[in-house]
Amino acid sequence: MIHQYYKSIQFARFNISSKGILWTRIEEEFTPHIITFFSERFPDFYIMIEHLGRTYLTRKGEPLSVYNDKVENVIRKYESLLPDNDLAKSLEVDNSELWNTFYDSQYVKERKNTRLFHKYIPKYLRSVKTLDKEFESLNPCKKLKDFL
Repeated sequence: MIHQYYKSIQFARFNISSKGILWTRIEEEFTPHIITFFSERFPDFYIMIEHLGRTYLTRKGEPLSVYNDKVENVIRKYESLLPDNDLAKSLEVDNSELWNTFYDSQYVKERKNTRLFHKYIPKYLRSVKTLDKEFESLNPCKKLKDFL
């Protein structure tokens, strides 16, 4: 179970709002533990995690709140109550663009080993949008002219 807990922390990809709310959706059962970890790691932000239609909300030093609603509805409710966060506004970018930029800066083409990558990523995590660049090269239906 501890292995699954760490994987859920590693694969959580947050979006950021202009009011200082970090939010994401996860499929794992460790939501209260994960949200506590992220509230300690990012003390200046509110953390919202949606799991199975329930939204968990907390901030460092505040109690955990649970809402039986989707994360978008809870964000709308809280954004109207919170003041603007200058740090969050400066960090607000397209999330997919941010991860693609990070990936491109860390990627070394000469060390590409798609078989090893494919071996270590579980099947249920292969739909994570930030891994699209790696999995596009694993398509078994490519023809010889695609490589030339």
